[in-house]
Amino acid sequence: MVSSTRAAIDAFLGRWVNLHLEAHGELPTEEPDPEAPSPCFVDAEGHWRPVPREPSTAAPIGGIHPSAQIWLDAYWRLTIEVRLQDQWAALSPLASEWEREQTVEGVTEHRVHQAPGERSVPIGHVFDGRSLAITDDGAVVLEAPGERRVVVAASLEELLSALALTPSCR
Repeated sequence: MVSSTRAAIDAFLGRWVNLHLEAHGELPTEEPDPEAPSPCFVDAEGHWRPVPREPSTAAPIGGIHPSAQIWLDAYWRLTIEVRLQDQWAALSPLASEWEREQTVEGVTEHRVHQAPGERSVPIGHVFDGRSLAITDDGAVVLEAPGERRVVVAASLEELLSALALTPSCR
């Protein structure tokens, strides 16, 4: 499972970068944060691309589904916008050491407030306010406090292959 999850992440990010290059003739851009430098940036204009992470930069979170851990540990990346079914969604960034620390704290806090068997790891959000998350059984769900979860994919691999990437994603 580890190798298939990593292969799915690699393929998804490759598709995303290639589509952006084909549509815009350049890598995506984002404003660099001088207080939280990221290895993703390739120039001063803010062009960036996902960068594979070294095992020494792993996000140390215990007890989460292996696909969630792989997603958190595979790449340094900024926000990636996608189409999830009929809505815009953003996959959360993990672009610097500061964001890695914030992610570990955020995931830990998120899981403390969930009942056993209902725990998840947020990996993004939909622009209607719901979180996109991987549950402890590996399903990908949309969730919001006080609302019933909606399963959008049986696995991270299934989600990544189903996400619609469009040239307007910047």
